[in-house]
Amino acid sequence: MANWKRLPLGAVADLVLGKMLDQDKNRGEPRPYLANVNVRWGEFALQDLRTMRFEPHEHERYGLKFGDIVMCEGGEPGRCAIWMDQVPGLMIQKALHRIRPHDVLDHRFLFYNLLNIGSRKGFDQYCTGATIKHLPREKLIKLEVHIPPLPIQRRIAGILSVYDELIANSQRRIKVLEVDGPRPLPRMVRPLPLPRPRSRSACPVGPRRDPKGVGGEAVLGDRELYQRLSI
Repeated sequence: MANWKRLPLGAVADLVLGKMLDQDKNRGEPRPYLANVNVRWGEFALQDLRTMRFEPHEHERYGLKFGDIVMCEGGEPGRCAIWMDQVPGLMIQKALHRIRPHDVLDHRFLFYNLLNIGSRKGFDQYCTGATIKHLPREKLIKLEVHIPPLPIQRRIAGILSVYDELIANSQRRIKVLEVDGPRPLPRMVRPLPLPRPRSRSACPVGPRRDPKGVGGEAVLGDRELYQRLSI
């Protein structure tokens, strides 16, 4: 790690705070925007987007591009996710920072860097406010991040991204099982009646095991289960 650098975020990325919501002063055409409630760790909730008026000259300043990191300024300061053009033409409100990495920084690596900082409560020292915490831009630009050479960044980010995909895929499988599981399960595992003993001494300790299945139905194997759960 001798060739890793430790630099302030403002030196390796452009940071912009979103637009203030003001119904009386805002001009332009209504456009959908992200608010604090739409940003989760690593993902966005895009079901109920609100709109605000933006003028043409504001589109570049408050607009989003693929690879931008959107971070909460308040609520849970530091919570962030990578924007991947999920909704075209989306803008950001003032409660959010738009972090646009320079060419020396892989946006995925920066996200995992920020995720690590958040898990260690590393944003707390940069926050203001006694009761309601905020992470202002002038503090966020001073946040120090570790920066290895770009090939190492991409390799680390690639490995972590694969693990994220595996976790997401497992969660989707669980949802499929929750929906489809109750119907096949009774056929897969059905309690067996105890055979009628000929005498007390002949009474079995437990139920008989039938490797061919129950009631003429074969017990489902792992392969068939995975086929049912495949997505």
